[in-house]
Amino acid sequence: MGRVLLDFAHGRLRAFIPGGFEFVAARDIVQGHRLAMDKGRAGQKYIFSTSFETVDGLMAIFERVTGRARPRLRLPSGLMLGLAVAVDTIARRVAPHAEPRFTPGAVRLLRSERRADIGKARAELGYQPTSVEAAIRDAYDDFVRRGMVSAGR
Repeated sequence: MGRVLLDFAHGRLRAFIPGGFEFVAARDIVQGHRLAMDKGRAGQKYIFSTSFETVDGLMAIFERVTGRARPRLRLPSGLMLGLAVAVDTIARRVAPHAEPRFTPGAVRLLRSERRADIGKARAELGYQPTSVEAAIRDAYDDFVRRGMVSAGR
């Protein structure tokens, strides 16, 4: 997601698609694992997530954090899936070591809008995730500090 935020901040994100998925901030993963080590029951599994966010909601957060407007082009997810399959097929032959931005799997994940249930982690461990916006704001501020993007707020 850091690369997507950098692309957005630099105006290189030309379009987006509807959908959504579960985000998890690195600090929430760390918090969850520490809680599981301290309070978790042996043999149990816990799910850690920050929250579910739609891509439209993510674009709104990116706008607030960077001060830049979202891309005007919102592609239908079916069209993007077809494009991702075609680009993936061609890219594997032409540039097999290149890391694609949108894979067919990523588009399918966005379309599925799967949600995670963190109720067990909350109840048994006291897990309290941060907000997606706070995590994005912290990442953007770090990118500014490191000179990877200029402050736009």
